Amino acid sequence: MLQAVSFDDVLLVPKRTFGGSRKQVDLTTYICGRRMKVPIFSANMSSVTEAQMAVAMRRNDGLGVLHRMCSLKEQHQMVQDVYLGVSECTVHDTPAYVSIEGTAVKALERIHSVQHLQPYGYCVDVAHADSSDVEDTLVEIRKEFPNIPIMVGNYATPEGIENLLSCNVGDALNLSFKIGIGSGSQCTTRIVTGCGLPTLESIFRIRNRVPKTVGLIADGGFKNSGDIVKALAAGANAVMLGSLLAGTKEAPGNVIKNSGGLYKVYRGSASFGQKFESGKKGYIEGEETLVPYKGHLTTILNSLVEGIKSGFSYCGALNMEEIQDNAEFVQITQHGFKESTDHGNS
Repeated sequence: MLQAVSFDDVLLVPKRTFGGSRKQVDLTTYICGRRMKVPIFSANMSSVTEAQMAVAMRRNDGLGVLHRMCSLKEQHQMVQDVYLGVSECTVHDTPAYVSIEGTAVKALERIHSVQHLQPYGYCVDVAHADSSDVEDTLVEIRKEFPNIPIMVGNYATPEGIENLLSCNVGDALNLSFKIGIGSGSQCTTRIVTGCGLPTLESIFRIRNRVPKTVGLIADGGFKNSGDIVKALAAGANAVMLGSLLAGTKEAPGNVIKNSGGLYKVYRGSASFGQKFESGKKGYIEGEETLVPYKGHLTTILNSLVEGIKSGFSYCGALNMEEIQDNAEFVQITQHGFKESTDHGNS
């Protein structure tokens, strides 16, 4: 039986640091040939990314991925709000990805609804994207839109990506792939189905087989900036964050006062439910919970970016290429993990 490692199973070996501090680290990355100064996407979840989050992500040099848990009319309004909300943006398109279904008819319906607003790209949003339906959908989209950037996910193995790239889906430079199945903090896929792989293991396996020109976005399982450093060092071009950004002012939903604190609702990506508002639970592979209110997104992102830059510096890397070329991982024991955590009173 093969062993699969998660973020907590490994550490990066510190390397000699050249030329000063983390302030010199450049986190610039490229997805579908487009430059991102901060390699972070906000997740296409109904409790994470709508227009306000997407605008804030752009203003902080990341990108948002608008969810699809809504009607065409509602999604069109979200895209329009982003378009209007980033008037100072120097590009001539809407700075957000738009989530679409994994079936051709519904996917094209959403694209036709918003394409005149020129989104950054589209995200084919399927829990398990290694399927003939997704491949057929990409082929149909490419017949009408051969060059638009498309993010496809989620994948756990290199075979799935290789299967799609072998189809008539156009230039691979216009494609990127979300990596990770069952690792989100509110995701119950592994419990419900018994299937999945740790996100870090998936990155290792896929990057070893897929060319560096293919963009990989690690999605799920991130608890802190150190996990993000590990994902980028393993070969991801960017990460997608849900729980770390949930609870911010810019996340959808009202602030709820409960048990003396302030909270917001956070639900898994397969979730349509409104459990804390209606008492109903209309989803299968995602939980819904309350998360502490965190204030402005800028504060959270700045803290994460500083931590990522510190991680690069510890690895002797000043940019994405250097950390991926020179990173050295070691697998640690249970006692090694305990030593890595707060253990002053143990």
